[in-house]
Amino acid sequence: MQATCENCGSESCICDTAAFQAVTKAISSTNLKVPGAKDDSGKPSLVRGALQYFPKALFEIGALSQAGAEKYSWRGWEKVPDGVNRYTEALGRHIAAEADEVFDPEWESRGKMIRHATAVAWNALARLELMLREEKK
Repeated sequence: MQATCENCGSESCICDTAAFQAVTKAISSTNLKVPGAKDDSGKPSLVRGALQYFPKALFEIGALSQAGAEKYSWRGWEKVPDGVNRYTEALGRHIAAEADEVFDPEWESRGKMIRHATAVAWNALARLELMLREEKK
């Protein structure tokens, strides 16, 4: 079993190679003209920080988004009046329902196996997205 790199979290990293060290030195000295240099400082890592952390959960979120688009419309959730409060309430309803059942019977009746936990996460993301968009205005 290989050790996990403390810098990048990979089991097969290049952090200790001479080329990586040269690029790292070039970036730290703000010489971005060196081939291979790329300044990612201060930028979030979406692949590592979201897709690689939660691949199964995000797949389920995507499946629920697809099912919702079939029931309503793509991106229609963005136009729901009072969306932040309505998605907060939906999130709460799914948390409460999860105490009695794993899967949402509304979706089961449509032939979809959607977990209440997935709906909680989806509603939390929709709520957060709307809140962040409102802050930008």
